[in-house]
Order: sequence, then C-alpha cells, then structure tokens
Amino acid sequence: MPPSPLTVTLIQSTILNAISNVLAQLIDQYKENVRRILLFTTISLFPMIRVEVVVSWFSQNTPIQNQPTTSSPTTYLLPTPR
Repeated sequence: MPPSPLTVTLIQSTILNAISNVLAQLIDQYKENVRRILLFTTISLFPMIRVEVVVSWFSQNTPIQNQPTTSSPTTYLLPTPR
C-alpha cells in the first residue's frame, strides 16, 4: 500500500528544509574555515536522513485500522481523456 500523500509531502518538505538549512549555513559561513563547516553540516545531515527513512518505512509497514478487509484488489478509476 503506498504511503498517503500527506506523509510523502511531510517527508519531502522535511528533507528539503534540512538541505536548505545546510546550504544557508554554507553560504553564511563560507569565508570561515570551510572544511570545518562542511564536516559539521555533513555530520548533522545524516541523522535527519536516517529519521526520514525510518518514518517512511514505518508509515509503509503500518496497517490502517479502519479499512475493510477484502480479498479483491482495489481498483482505481482514471479520468477519461477528452
């Protein structure tokens, strides 16, 4: 079962926010010891990526409680082209 659009949007926005924060730090402190800043941002970005992977895995593998159980697959209707 695919994750809900809200979960996907939340994960994408969190990742993009983390990346933009890292880029903002790099731009602000570019002239000061660039090597130290790159190491700091790399180390601080890895836990955020791990959290997002765990959240997305958990949301995909958690059953939804209020869904009716049927043996037939769910069919989705696509809009007809005009």
